[in-house]
Amino acid sequence: MTKPSENQQRLNRLHECVGDQLFKELLLNFSGESIYFTGVGTAGRNAQIQQEYEHMVLRQGMKSGDAVELLCRRFFLSKSTIYDIITVIPL
Repeated sequence: MTKPSENQQRLNRLHECVGDQLFKELLLNFSGESIYFTGVGTAGRNAQIQQEYEHMVLRQGMKSGDAVELLCRRFFLSKSTIYDIITVIPL
């Protein structure tokens, strides 16, 4: 028996997650198209990063660069991603 392709494995996982009816609807509506699902909880994660950054910089007096380094390690993200998430805090 041949091992299912990576695409077939992904379709099987999607089918298991959403069930028969929704899976059939997805196939009818989106056959042949690429669909990208964003990470679950990204908005919540970003809010947490912002909150932790503000706490470290404003309340603990940590340097911005040091706070970013810690957040990179904590959330397994690059510096540029962290900088994209945090907003500039006027001091």
